[in-house]
Amino acid sequence: MTHSRRVTAVALASFAGLLAELVWTRLAGLALPAGAVTWAVAFSVAALATGSALAAARPAWRTQQATAWALAAAGVLLAWGVSLASPWVASAPLLAVALGVAPGFVALGAGVAGLFASAGRSVSRVYAADLTAAALAAAASLLVIPLVGAPQAAGIAGMLAALAGIAAAPKGRTVAAGVLAVLLAAAGVSAPGAHGVAWLSGKPAGGTLQRGGTLEATAWGGLGRSDLVRRADGAGVLYLDGSAGSLVPTQASRAIWQADPTRFVVETAQPDRMFIAGAGAGLEVAHALDAGVGSVVAAEVNDAGVQLARTRLAGTPQASVFTSPQVRWVSQEARAALTAQDAAFDLIVLAQSVTRTAEAKGLALTENGLYTQEAVTLYLERLAPDGLVSFELYDEATLTRALILTASALVDHGLAANDAASLSHLLAFLDPSTRPATPLLIASRTPFDQDRVIAWARAAEARGLQLLLLPGLLVPPSLEGVAGGTTTFEALVAERAGDVDLSVPTDDRPFFWSFEPGLPRTLVRLLAAALPLAVVALLLLVGPAWRQHGPSAGGLTVAAAGLGTAFLGVQLIVLSLAMPWLGRPDLTFAGVLGGMLLGAGVGSGLLKPSARLSRATLTAAAASLVGLLGLAWLEPEALPSGLAGIFPFVVVFGVGVAAGRPFPIVLRQLAGVSAGSVARAWAVSGVGALVAGVLALALPHTLGLTMTGLVFAVAYAVTAVLTSLDLKVLRY
Repeated sequence: MTHSRRVTAVALASFAGLLAELVWTRLAGLALPAGAVTWAVAFSVAALATGSALAAARPAWRTQQATAWALAAAGVLLAWGVSLASPWVASAPLLAVALGVAPGFVALGAGVAGLFASAGRSVSRVYAADLTAAALAAAASLLVIPLVGAPQAAGIAGMLAALAGIAAAPKGRTVAAGVLAVLLAAAGVSAPGAHGVAWLSGKPAGGTLQRGGTLEATAWGGLGRSDLVRRADGAGVLYLDGSAGSLVPTQASRAIWQADPTRFVVETAQPDRMFIAGAGAGLEVAHALDAGVGSVVAAEVNDAGVQLARTRLAGTPQASVFTSPQVRWVSQEARAALTAQDAAFDLIVLAQSVTRTAEAKGLALTENGLYTQEAVTLYLERLAPDGLVSFELYDEATLTRALILTASALVDHGLAANDAASLSHLLAFLDPSTRPATPLLIASRTPFDQDRVIAWARAAEARGLQLLLLPGLLVPPSLEGVAGGTTTFEALVAERAGDVDLSVPTDDRPFFWSFEPGLPRTLVRLLAAALPLAVVALLLLVGPAWRQHGPSAGGLTVAAAGLGTAFLGVQLIVLSLAMPWLGRPDLTFAGVLGGMLLGAGVGSGLLKPSARLSRATLTAAAASLVGLLGLAWLEPEALPSGLAGIFPFVVVFGVGVAAGRPFPIVLRQLAGVSAGSVARAWAVSGVGALVAGVLALALPHTLGLTMTGLVFAVAYAVTAVLTSLDLKVLRY
């Protein structure tokens, strides 16, 4: 196989692999609970490592013909994975995701490992092509998935993988088989996929459909799948990934949406300027227009859902929520949109602002950043002197955490002297007419005086709301100690720490929705499944390298595991830390991921033959450390607006250039040992990436994002120390 054909095949396979992985994070977010979508990434990484290990195990499995067959098979399996999963998604969604992901990625891993194994000393340039193509796939996913939908995007990924098989194939029947694979993959583009109701079975949208609702329209966007569902009572609800339902304010459902708890807040507060975080289908905008609010800024990142709602309301009186000159819709994450506003607001509303959508790092794209101490501090800063922030929440746990969080922000910002004083800034009510009952928390920049409290209490009673917290009039028993100054919120949190986690979320630990003490059970299960398998896999892969080729090859194989762990770990944490810098989560994700991969491709492509592994690894450690601390410690407001917009991309590209250098040096050195050693190192790197993915999800719950990033930077440093010792320490 010529070098150009090998590079072409690797580029096509890498593009296909990353596009397919991103597709499956979207599909898993649709089928599984938000906390479980990490399994899709785990399945794909584990499957790639398994395929690479199979190629390393036998020379016959990494010949040119076998490599071409593996890539062709990967194309068909990736294209038809959604159809393979669909029959199982209603009854066993996790099994469905495994069936959809694993077969195609095993075949893809075997094919890519075969390509690298045959590259010889040119392996660094092949690796550069791999990374560059993956970067392009990250960027292309922003266009492909919203344009054609995730199931069709999986089919496109399959076609590209099959084309990689043709590029890698020797002449004759193998090429013909590759052409057939492309045709079969193309057929998979239009095969039955994640379009119907089965993929919503375990979500609130599925429950609505089971109770007599009908699915009216579906659209894919950068955040996931939006569905417009007509309930049995005729009301329309917009869902994102089957969850996060937003009532569409139609004339037919007017009686329903006029009873919404946030309407009470808007009517009672009578603001002139109002900001809505997560405007959804426009319900809160309708409240504002009915109440005569003079100016409304509606921030919403789900463009596909907004378009569905806009189309649904076209030609009706409620179309004004999108067409009124009083309303300005902003396609940005709420914090970024609010930061960009010049004027102060009389009312900022977060009405069950939640998406719970997922991306590659397994965390939600938006709401984790909406409910942190830094976020609430921003809301308070953007209020007029007597302005209010209103939180419509879900249950007792979310109300309690939001109250503690808001009190902490009031004290931290100097608006309240202590916890007891912070209660004079807060009102809390409960709407028993909803199922479940909906809590409301209202915070003011200035303390509520008695007349104002009485006015709110009378309005709430007239509305049929239960009174929970009224400064100077009513304090719930659980807060009497705080109100009396005999205890603090910190003490209350510590007192209940064994039963529920009510600690204050921060940008470094943005886990508002995680109430389990310690690690969430989903992550515990993931750790319990992934880490033992990773240890066994490493032993099975490193052992043969050591026995067949000696300590030097064995040590380099261990170094490959360390580099795989550090590279993906730093990538995921950098991605998390970069989110607050930019106003579009989907654009941030694709841009940051693509920027780091592109930088790594450049670093690998510019690698000199004389480059030393220890020096390159130490440089990667230093660059990772600087990049992580820069994103964590600097604030966007501290830089000029133009520079703040490009700063995260400059950082991730620079980190990528340094991080892309050590691994191809390992591959190049192992290419002088044997082709099997290269394939084995590729598999070991995949195992390390699996470990990194799991740890990047788990460690922030205890260490925070910044410290977790430093752990991965230290992994680079440890590998650098070992390589500087010529890996002698690994001989024992």
